[in-house]
Amino acid sequence: MSASVTSISSTPSSAGSTAGATLGMGSDEFMLLLLARLRNQNPLEPMEDKDFLGQVAQLNTLQELQKVNNTLKSFSISSQLADAADLIGKVVGYRGDDGLLHEGQVSSASLSAEQVLVWMTGQSIPLSQVLHVRAADA
Repeated sequence: MSASVTSISSTPSSAGSTAGATLGMGSDEFMLLLLARLRNQNPLEPMEDKDFLGQVAQLNTLQELQKVNNTLKSFSISSQLADAADLIGKVVGYRGDDGLLHEGQVSSASLSAEQVLVWMTGQSIPLSQVLHVRAADA
């Protein structure tokens, strides 16, 4: 996720207008933009303390939101992996690449590239593609 800055104004802007510019921007890009603004500011009209503090607060908020997002992603993956583990020994139905409905008994579950997979008879399918579940002896 990277953003490019095409031009940087030498006139100071308010902290509020920078808030819109930070959407979709990581903390590294935000810091580069802030440093560029400080370097290119008009010496006769320097950035006000409140503007600078507001932007530092935005950076801290961005970093905290990224931590929360990472924690939620980890929790979601853990929950999906637990759900997949509960399917071990059960028969699941899924739509194959050929468009037909297939079934197989789940033998294991794994995590690959942040995607939870269920394994059956030597093949894997993403957990999100499981359409139905039934007991193996039903």
